[in-house]
Amino acid sequence: MKLLGWVVGYGSSFRDGDGLKHTLTLTTRHTTHNPLHTTKTAIILALTIACLLLPQAAQAADYYVDWVNGDDSADGSFAHPWKTLKRVHNVKMTWESGEPYPSGNYTLEPNPNAGDIVWYYTGSYGSFIEDSHQAGVWTVIHNTDWITHKAMPGQSPEFNNIYINNTYAGDSGESYLKFEGIKINDGVYFANSSYLWIKNCEVTRIPLAIDGNWSPYYLPDSTNCGIYAKNGSNLIVQDCNIHNVYRGILVANDNGSHWTNTTITGNTVHSVAAMGILVGDCSDSNVSYNLVYDIDNRHSAIGVLGTRTKDFNVGETIRQANSGAVGIVTSNASDRINVFTISTQEFEGHNSCHPELSGNITGDTSGAIHTMPIATTGIDARTGGVMIGEESGTYFPSGVVVRGNTLLRLVPNAPYVNNESVLKIAAIRPAYMSNVTIENNVIRGTIMWGSLQGNINFNNNTIYGGNELMNVIPKMSTFIIDNMFNNIFPGNYGGTNSGFCISKDDPPYYARVINHGNNIFGTNPNGQGGPTYPFVTNSTELVNYDIESMFVDVVNNDFHLKENSVAINFGNPDYGPAADILGNPRDSQPDAGCYEYGAISSTATGDINSDGSVDAVDLQLLINMILSGSFDSKADLNKDSSVDAIDLQALVNIILAG
Repeated sequence: MKLLGWVVGYGSSFRDGDGLKHTLTLTTRHTTHNPLHTTKTAIILALTIACLLLPQAAQAADYYVDWVNGDDSADGSFAHPWKTLKRVHNVKMTWESGEPYPSGNYTLEPNPNAGDIVWYYTGSYGSFIEDSHQAGVWTVIHNTDWITHKAMPGQSPEFNNIYINNTYAGDSGESYLKFEGIKINDGVYFANSSYLWIKNCEVTRIPLAIDGNWSPYYLPDSTNCGIYAKNGSNLIVQDCNIHNVYRGILVANDNGSHWTNTTITGNTVHSVAAMGILVGDCSDSNVSYNLVYDIDNRHSAIGVLGTRTKDFNVGETIRQANSGAVGIVTSNASDRINVFTISTQEFEGHNSCHPELSGNITGDTSGAIHTMPIATTGIDARTGGVMIGEESGTYFPSGVVVRGNTLLRLVPNAPYVNNESVLKIAAIRPAYMSNVTIENNVIRGTIMWGSLQGNINFNNNTIYGGNELMNVIPKMSTFIIDNMFNNIFPGNYGGTNSGFCISKDDPPYYARVINHGNNIFGTNPNGQGGPTYPFVTNSTELVNYDIESMFVDVVNNDFHLKENSVAINFGNPDYGPAADILGNPRDSQPDAGCYEYGAISSTATGDINSDGSVDAVDLQLLINMILSGSFDSKADLNKDSSVDAIDLQALVNIILAG
């Protein structure tokens, strides 16, 4: 097993890449001034700094849990592991007669504490529960460092679900719980607490027992999310595979509080009924490097608008003779019936895409008839890839980053069939969002904006394949983009897409793009918005209806520039970001759009200054970023949207490995 380096500060205990603990010593010696010794000296300095920056783990304990060979009356050591989650997380647990300990309510020792790691072997461990009301006693937990629950290397532990509710009488706790490498079969619920970290986990939900063309099916309810976090702060969801759920990740509040510090990075979210990632009423939220696709509301109930002779029975099968659609009723509402469609054919109304297939819908058992079906509609209006919003009209979120995501809405390369927004960032007037950065994303579908102003930046994005690729809604409030550079809006190639689109003013509200350049438009954007501030392109922006002549393969959505593309060297070096969407540096005569033609990517991870080598200069740059709190994607080696001591350790390993 490769250690983090050959020197680490002053006999401290550190963990290797798998998290297992080792003790190393700092060694110093005189060196001559040659490049090799300079780099080694820099490594010694870097690792010494890492000792200061990393949480010290010398007193941290490791515990082990083995469902097959463990024993809850053991001491939890590597040689004598525990067996169950009850023994692991036993804050005021009720121990019943016949269990390894005398019956009663008490906490066992040893008990994992802040900084400890609990390692799990393969097994199905049931539910992980941290509830402040346990064993008839209210116990709000206030931890100060992470307690990590982690799969042993090569092992595959599973939890049924994770349930955390850490509050009492207005006192909300700090859980500091981290779960890594664990399969979670029925979701995560995190409420009224702070500090939850879900890393490299597979998260699903148990579907309804309904067999149909669009299975699996989920009721349209927030409790059916993969990860549902509310009324707290400091959430990290990193490198997870979240699928077969109603919503992927939901961060929300229902008690008047406002969530802060949310990082959702490196995840794959797919096979979702309503929304891939939804962050509501949250400041300092970072949604970066995620892949979101296959969002389809037919995995949940849809509403069939119209009138009926009487209520249908919940759970009965219904049929539409003209279309051949078959479904199962979930509920009766005043203006609709809500149903799961189980046939390939969907229900049709006289305002649907195929009115000729409309007609009465009858129930198999109730005798009820839906006599005038009008159209079908999603029950949840918040359907799409990613939504970051403010929904009360009273909170002013700030500090939103959406970076490096691929948002496809449907499965890759599938026909685009819906107008629901793939990315929606909006507030409700009179509130608005500020300090928003959206950069380096690939988005297939509609972007919905509203009520944003104050340092709004939209750079290096490709947006394609929707009916309105950028839809600004001034009716929600005045909307101002401060900087919009090096984006691609290919527009209506091969179809009817409207390209770059800003709605007209709704006085006193208006939309405005202040600084812009180096963008590519497939349709003419001039005059969009207005009349207060109509959009007008400048000489650095390319409006070209012959989109296919510019890009490598428009049909298959490859928007790299072709050789001899008119976009090459078309931009202005005074505009836009210094690097393209892939992190490649732009030259002195940059291209229009988000891909720099002929740019040579640094093949060496860790080459922060892009000089073709990974050395002491890169170490110094990374240390400076950590100390100053700045960010550069080339320095974020573990892709967690922050530059910190973990990246410093990774860079040292890269240099030592040659």
